[in-house]
Amino acid sequence: MPFCGPKLSLCGLIISVWGIIQLLLMGVFYYIHSVALIEDLPLEAHYPTPADFYAAADRAYSQNAYNCWIAACIYVVTLVVSGQQFYANSRTTIVFPCGNLKPQKINFCQCVGKERWTRALFVSQTTKML
Repeated sequence: MPFCGPKLSLCGLIISVWGIIQLLLMGVFYYIHSVALIEDLPLEAHYPTPADFYAAADRAYSQNAYNCWIAACIYVVTLVVSGQQFYANSRTTIVFPCGNLKPQKINFCQCVGKERWTRALFVSQTTKML
């Protein structure tokens, strides 16, 4: 049962894929201790010895890498939910049953007689012209 529309689910898919790729790459760069990301580490201004600084930097790099990978896993969950919603929205269509001008959502695979189906298409085409 869709709870978000096709545009929102497609947007969720695109943002999830982008987020997964970016966070996985950032996690890898934090894991290999990329110097370009040192400004994003929660480090103090001064340390008594260089060894203390290196130990704190190693812990911060590792923690940020794990945080990025956890966030990427959360994006995987949003990707699955958005994909399910996109699929659910693509399998639903609006038809006008014969004699009734109120639109009803039915499953695309639901069995509809040929006579009713052609009448429903005819009614929907004539209402578009008005």
